[in-house]
Amino acid sequence: MSGNVQIMKKEDAIRISKEKAHLLPLVEIHMLHTVAGALLNRDFNNRHKVLHYGGTLRGRFTSQAVLHDIRFGMETEQDVHTKYLPEMVKNAVKEKAAEDEKVLQTGLKLVSQVFSSDKENKKKKDADVEVANDAKVLKTEQIIDVDRFTVDAYAETIIAMAKEVNAGAEKLQDAAKGVLKAMTTSSKDRPLSDVTALFARMSSDQTYSTVISPLMVSHAFTIDPYANDYDDYTAVDDYLLKSGIIVTDDDGCEINSGAAHMGSADISANTYYRYCSICQTILFENLCVGKPFDAVDELIEKTYKLTAYFAKQFISSLPSAKQTRNFAKTMPDAVYIDKGISMPAISAANIFEKAVVPASGKSVCDIGVERLQEFMDKSVRGCFVDRELTGQYWMSDRYDAPKNVSAIKYKDIDVIVRP
Repeated sequence: MSGNVQIMKKEDAIRISKEKAHLLPLVEIHMLHTVAGALLNRDFNNRHKVLHYGGTLRGRFTSQAVLHDIRFGMETEQDVHTKYLPEMVKNAVKEKAAEDEKVLQTGLKLVSQVFSSDKENKKKKDADVEVANDAKVLKTEQIIDVDRFTVDAYAETIIAMAKEVNAGAEKLQDAAKGVLKAMTTSSKDRPLSDVTALFARMSSDQTYSTVISPLMVSHAFTIDPYANDYDDYTAVDDYLLKSGIIVTDDDGCEINSGAAHMGSADISANTYYRYCSICQTILFENLCVGKPFDAVDELIEKTYKLTAYFAKQFISSLPSAKQTRNFAKTMPDAVYIDKGISMPAISAANIFEKAVVPASGKSVCDIGVERLQEFMDKSVRGCFVDRELTGQYWMSDRYDAPKNVSAIKYKDIDVIVRP
């Protein structure tokens, strides 16, 4: 409870999300996307990532290669994926305690105590020898999604404990333990930023809780066999040519015309199958935690807005590797979207277990679309499913929508995520 405003705890958010489940359909996106002449996602050897599937080598790119760009577009300096939570807390303490130098200095000492990874420093018993090393950059061991609510909670708790230390009520090390205990106790009930609510986080630290993700995103893979080519390239030292300097080899032969550097990278052209689902019930639950009860209707609208935003970004995004010289962004060939209340998510990956090869005048994508449309029926009427869709939608400039499936455009996604 904050003043007269009642705040939802985690258990409240879970209960209310179940009550509102009929307003929050699961949304699935299936895509076929043809890309030519690109190296979308590389391994440590600078080669295209691959996998064996159905006895055939396929190209792939990871879900994170797409999700990073989407998340980065939503992040701010206070809502960000980082190891630098301690630095963010330190800056917040400086801002909030700027008018009280004594509290500020004690607060900075507490920041060092709470986040220091120096075991010897933590074992010291004499609080008087502890100093605030403002020049030392502290980091967490794990990279996590940090939000402004966590930063503010840390800063406010540290400042409150700093005042206790200055008043002689607490020793510095005991105050640091008090900060950690308070942050652990409040972690599951603290509000989350939109970024964390959508992309979630896995935490190994009890002071900021693990958040379940509403997203399920598959690695994209090629529906046709992967056969790479090698993009051999050279770099010429233009300074030698412009300045007229003559460079010779050991035999006195001019070598200015050669390459100053040579390299090689994979390049390929394939049609990818991509999949994701957005569980709006979980997203709504994440958004509710730490928010007022009277904001429920507003949070439902925010859930629709974030779902539509992510869906649009997912459809229009590709990995950004090597795009300045291997620009690969094209429009998807076909996008199938469905939705349903309290239904399980189902990928269409196994319909491409047998690699697609062009045949009878049909391209890889032509045949891929036929298979995807077969899946659209089996995902509802197949012998392994028990779910009811409340909407089926088709987006494509190349292929007509199947019978009884609504043809939509990109801008319509804002509407179809609703029940």
